Amino acid sequence: EESGSDSSQKQQSSQKSDSKGGSKGEGESENHEYISDAKKVMIEPIEAAQLDINHVVFLDPGKISITCPKDIGEHRSFIYDLETRQVVKLPDNTTVLKKLDNDDLFVMTKENTEYAILDGSSYTVKKAIMRPANVDNSLDISPDGKSIAYVTDEGLFVSDLDFQNPTRIVAAKREGKVFDMELPRFPKWFDANRIGYKVVGFKGVLYCGVVTRDGTVSKTYMEAQDATLYPLVNGDYLFRNDSGKGIGIIDANTGQKKFITESLLDKEGFAFDKNGKWVSYYMTNKEVTEENKWTGRFEVKGISSESKIMEFETEKPNAKPVENAVASPDGKFLLFTDMDMTGRRVLYKLEINAEQSQQSQKK
Repeated sequence: EESGSDSSQKQQSSQKSDSKGGSKGEGESENHEYISDAKKVMIEPIEAAQLDINHVVFLDPGKISITCPKDIGEHRSFIYDLETRQVVKLPDNTTVLKKLDNDDLFVMTKENTEYAILDGSSYTVKKAIMRPANVDNSLDISPDGKSIAYVTDEGLFVSDLDFQNPTRIVAAKREGKVFDMELPRFPKWFDANRIGYKVVGFKGVLYCGVVTRDGTVSKTYMEAQDATLYPLVNGDYLFRNDSGKGIGIIDANTGQKKFITESLLDKEGFAFDKNGKWVSYYMTNKEVTEENKWTGRFEVKGISSESKIMEFETEKPNAKPVENAVASPDGKFLLFTDMDMTGRRVLYKLEINAEQSQQSQKK
């Protein structure tokens, strides 16, 4: 559904032409094939080794961690400063999951079983963490690096880093038939005190919840069925339907939801500004099949204003959506990965001005 103003704005392609022909900044090279304001980020060690990029995490507004597969079961990881373009190599087979409040890094060292805390200066191991066999692999560490939120068949727990001294903060409901079971899963620390989680039943995600780290205050959001919650700075939650049925806002107090868009393509291209200024996603066709589900239209839309900020489209049938989309902490730009002209998965940067009028280009 496009208004007349949207249609007229789609004709404004001169801005895109200017950016396409503009000079390339140091550390950046060619523009993305159809998201034409996005520029490839050149990272020398990765370029020299011709590595693919498959995991990106922001550590600061101008600093990221990057994971690159090398051989079967092996990968290389780096810290990259987007401003100075300096690169620091991390220990092999290290995947950064998050930065802690004291600048240490929480990393995975073996797929879903072994973790560690790396010193934020030397990047050496300060604490090794082994996941017990009865603990689900969807665990998360607190921002202060002192507690683990994890789940077992008995519920959601918070413990120390050795999985000792656990406190169950959400119990699993296992009474009755298997169809009636409700199991908390996928804990995520929203801040120093709140933990978000999903409740999974026989038919999928039944609803989402948020609980304090001591379990004394808990709230469930029944409107977040088949969805994932993401906290915004203003206290409300952005939700993304896991089955590709839309993005919207859930009021933290009332639990009511309001759609920003009711049609998006799974997780590809999804990212958001935690300050609530914008969200990015791909649109789906109304009649979705595996053959035609992608429209080739990538949008950046205001969360509060619900107005389009940017829109890009390609009609090439073999084009694929971008991956690993992640917003900078200050919301000023978006990073994502995609294949370059050589077929290697590389990093692109898209500057976003949430105050600007919609820009669009069709290719």
